[in-house]
Formats: sequence, C-alpha cells, structure tokens
Amino acid sequence: IHDNQLPSFQKYKVVQKENRYFGGYMDDAELPNPHSTAAFIGKACMLWSCKESIFFNQTNLILEIEEALSSLLKMQHSDGTIDLLSTNFHSTPDTAFVLENIIPAYRFISARNNPSTTKIKNLLKQFIIQAGEALTVGGIHTPNHRWVVSASLTRINELFPNEKYIKRINQWLAEHIDLDPDGQYTEKSTNGYSPIVNRSLITMAEGLNKPELLDAVMKNLKMTLYYVHPNGEVVTEASNRQDKGTIGNMHKYYHGYRFMALRYKDQTLASMCRTIENTSTREQLAGFLD
Repeated sequence: IHDNQLPSFQKYKVVQKENRYFGGYMDDAELPNPHSTAAFIGKACMLWSCKESIFFNQTNLILEIEEALSSLLKMQHSDGTIDLLSTNFHSTPDTAFVLENIIPAYRFISARNNPSTTKIKNLLKQFIIQAGEALTVGGIHTPNHRWVVSASLTRINELFPNEKYIKRINQWLAEHIDLDPDGQYTEKSTNGYSPIVNRSLITMAEGLNKPELLDAVMKNLKMTLYYVHPNGEVVTEASNRQDKGTIGNMHKYYHGYRFMALRYKDQTLASMCRTIENTSTREQLAGFLD
C-alpha cells in the first residue's frame, strides 16, 4: 500500500530549481508546505529502509529525500516552529504533528546505518533538535495539543535525552488528563481527536515508563464501544470540534484498540479490532499501524 502511495507525491513536488522551496511538496492549493513535505519524507525514508519495498535502497530516492529536507528546513522558523498555512503560524502543536513523520524517518534511516544517508540523518536531526526547542517553551491551541506535544517530546527524548524535554512534559501532565467520569475527553471528538489523544498517551506511557497513563486510554476505548453503529460508523453528534455530525468509521482507533488488546489480553478490545478490520479499507488501516 505504501509502495503504491509514494509515486502520488510526484505531482505535488516543487521542481523549479529557482524556487526557494525546490524539492518540497505542495498541497492542493499548490502551496509548498511543511506538512506535505514531511509526509513525503516520512514515507520515503520508511520505504527506502524496508527490504520488502520496491523502493528499498534506491539511489535516486536518497536525492529526493535530501532535497525535501533542505526545503523543509527553509520552512522551519528560527524558533523551531513551522506554519499550518491555513490558520496557525509559528505553531508549536503543528510542529509536533509534523514530527510524527520526521521522527520515524530518523529511526528508519538510523537503523540502516548506511554511509549514503549520512546527510539525510544530519538534516533530520537538525530539524528535530530545533523543533524540540520550540516544544519546550511553546503553547497550544486546543486540549489535545498538550498530549500531541508531550508525545513528540517523549520521542525526541528517546533519541536525544535531555531533562528539559521531561520537565516540559511534566508541566503539561500537571494539568491532569482531561477525561470525564464516562471516559470522554474534553473535545468529545470521536472522529478526530480522541484517537489522537489515545495514541499520544500510549506513546508517553511507553516512552516515559508511566503505565498509569494507559488508564485514561482504557476508559476512553471502553466508552467508545457504545459509540459505534453496527455498520462500523462512529457517533459524532457529541463532538465540539469540526468532526461534529460527520460520518466516519473507526479506523483511526485501530492502533489504540490493538495495542491495548495485546497488552492486556482483552477479548472485548480484540473483538473491536476485528470489527474495525471488517469495516475499514486496507488503505485506511495502513496509516494507523505505526
């Protein structure tokens, strides 16, 4: 699936060498942006590193990744942040979201330990370290951003341990997890941010050795069982975010249900995994397994 998806990036690539963002990637509005560029970098680094991929060890892909990274670093501000061009500028949380592609890219490239990717590894590290500086001081826009930022700081700390990352995470944790007695997060965003919060808390629980954070994840997943229609659609009427009233299935929850089912050998959660598998496309699931 990922092999089939990578070529689709080509029509969005900035190919004019005189363009400041040459090598970067555009959105549907033909604007070069860090999100599209990071998405290419993440997928390309993964596929170049995986023996199962048709792009494994491809020399020309190395050059494309280097060009994309050079463009991405031009999109990164001196304070370490990036912009979400539609609405958020010098945005700490959007920087954290972009790191969800960049940090795995660094892990894949590092695991290969191939001299041909030394430049890629150094550029990835440069972006990550600069982004980490922003995440240690920057604010947020919405409740879920606390945990997205904290999850990214957790991942950065695993690569480049630094006490200031842990200090910032603990500042956010001091606000407590925004979970009500029923297991709903503040935003009640069943087709958007609830699965993102679960994923972030799982990352933090694992990376910080704080298994108690999984209590909130379990409560939310148990509650969400009652929010699923027989055809696999998730109820969205309670949301106070942009997903309110939208139609969506449960594929975004797949990582959370599968992780927790395996960890606790929970048959109910495992059953929901099978429901999600039967009501989602393979393409949907492929992006929510890493």
